[in-house]
Amino acid sequence: MTSESLPTPEPEVSARSVLFYWLPVIAALAVFAQVAVLGLRPALAEERRLGDSTEVLVRRYGTAVEESARLDRLLRAQRDPILLERERRALLVDPGAVGQQR
Repeated sequence: MTSESLPTPEPEVSARSVLFYWLPVIAALAVFAQVAVLGLRPALAEERRLGDSTEVLVRRYGTAVEESARLDRLLRAQRDPILLERERRALLVDPGAVGQQR
């Protein structure tokens, strides 16, 4: 026998070992795809929808605040005894009578 070095045979790479080698990468990509498709896209769509609805809600709120202030003034006026007496006297005055002031 000679002392020549024989080429070492390369170990056979099985599909199973390749799969186990790349399994963490595949799992991470699967999780990313799931978040992107099932979580991120709907969340971004919902954000856009809510952003559009915010303007409508702000306008409605402003209108409701104005209406509340108007109704509050009306309620205070209806509870004011001086105003009630003026209205009562105004109803008693005949608009066609001469010499009476309104």
